[in-house]
Amino acid sequence: MFEATKAQRLMELKARFEEGAAFTIDKIVNEYGVTRRTANRDLLDLAAFHVELEAQVGADGRKLWQAASRSRKFSVTYTLTELMALFLGRRFFDFLSGTLLEEDFDKVLARVETQLGRAKDREKARKLGQKLYLVHEGPKKLPKRSREILDDCLDGLLKEEKLAVHYRSSTGKESDYTLCPYTLVAFKRGLYLIAAVEEWEGRIGRFALERIQKADWKRGEGFEYPEKYDPEKFLADALFLETGKTENVEILFTPGTRPFVEFRKYHRTQKIEVLKDGRVRLTMKVPIGDETKYWVLSFGSNAEVVSPKELREKVAAELRRGIEKYK
Repeated sequence: MFEATKAQRLMELKARFEEGAAFTIDKIVNEYGVTRRTANRDLLDLAAFHVELEAQVGADGRKLWQAASRSRKFSVTYTLTELMALFLGRRFFDFLSGTLLEEDFDKVLARVETQLGRAKDREKARKLGQKLYLVHEGPKKLPKRSREILDDCLDGLLKEEKLAVHYRSSTGKESDYTLCPYTLVAFKRGLYLIAAVEEWEGRIGRFALERIQKADWKRGEGFEYPEKYDPEKFLADALFLETGKTENVEILFTPGTRPFVEFRKYHRTQKIEVLKDGRVRLTMKVPIGDETKYWVLSFGSNAEVVSPKELREKVAAELRRGIEKYK
């Protein structure tokens, strides 16, 4: 049912152990085509599935693992609709391929699947990949380096300890920072770290995960996570992620865009009015940086910035540069 072969492997191992099978590390390696390190980790991860293992040492010195007689049975069951909700959430994060987050997410789903109360529900669960599907815009590519960096970021977040990072901005500028990680944000199938920056006297910054060239989790160097910090409040003024000074923005949309504009909530401050000629007026108070500019441009000729003048000029200049390319 799930894309992660690890989750499927753990489910199968769980079932085989509960049926009385016994495994050496070498047997797991040979049967499942994994490394010894992965096989050892699988045995540890089975504890999350309430499978307790015990080992007997054979004449050759190798450990033979089998389920302990005291292994617990599942006492909690889930419904198929509860699993559907989890599965749909998992689909939102399919851009995390190859990361520990993906691995752990799939383990949770697999564990829940084994606890479905009825056999026919377990059979239906195997078809969820066909019945629930999400179409996303192109995900950000996470190189192997970023996957390893994500592990350090998660350690810093969970343990509230600092990170030393080397960062390359979108303009190519490289800088070294000491970060106190506050929040990991998922946006448009990409990951961003919100953190207080020591070199900025504690001011909060936003860092795209793929632009972090190197990260070192500073074990033991804790920081005081602010009690009053709230990511929702921190990003409340942003259209999406870009914070800063806000201004009153007014945009007019052509009549044909009404179904796309009128029924969407872009910002908490927005007000929408349908004019007599069918055009739609949207007003809101947001920062007017690149994020807002490119959002307006995504509507092409169907959107016109009325105010502020600075945003109108930014959008007009971008459109003129675009037109030049087609002459």
